[in-house]
Amino acid sequence: MMRVGLPPDLDTRFAQAGIAIIEYALTAADLTEMDRAFPVLPPGAAGARAADFAADDFGWLAEHSVLAALAERLGGEPLHLVRALALDKSPSANWFVPWHQDRADGHTERPADVLARFVTLRVHLDDCGEDNGPLEVVPGTHLAGRLARTDVARLTEAAEPLLCLAARGDILAMRPLLVHRSQRARKPAARRVLHLEWAPAGMRPM
Repeated sequence: MMRVGLPPDLDTRFAQAGIAIIEYALTAADLTEMDRAFPVLPPGAAGARAADFAADDFGWLAEHSVLAALAERLGGEPLHLVRALALDKSPSANWFVPWHQDRADGHTERPADVLARFVTLRVHLDDCGEDNGPLEVVPGTHLAGRLARTDVARLTEAAEPLLCLAARGDILAMRPLLVHRSQRARKPAARRVLHLEWAPAGMRPM
């Protein structure tokens, strides 16, 4: 169970902003299990995909009652886990990601009307402060649908980005079409994040 109750207006705020941070969302037992399944990645490795995880670990995430319930509440419909990534921004894997929307996996793009129903949960297994290359987002941009690169550039030039800081155990929920980026860490240290994408029933895993 979640350690704290969810704000009653969480759904409304998430629908408007496309982003929400749920603090102290997981129990100590949850975090211990995730530490076991997703330890610090090898030097130079920025991430791993679900195919790199043990089947039991991926299944455990997909069936986790708190994660599933949170995704469905924010999505407003039944959802299931279709994609999982383990990310670790470290001294040997310290990358920069420019402003973008999450629209594709490999060479496959989802239609914008389908992506608008996805919910991404980013589970933080380590603290992420200003020096750790946290996610930056432009709230509300998910409502604009799929954007051309020129439109993304125009929006970000005029916007005041939101810096998404998180503590171990926090969950950052977002819509994939939200415009976001990630700077290189100024003081790189282990910053493990489980990136979990939840989709409407019938969507196949990617």
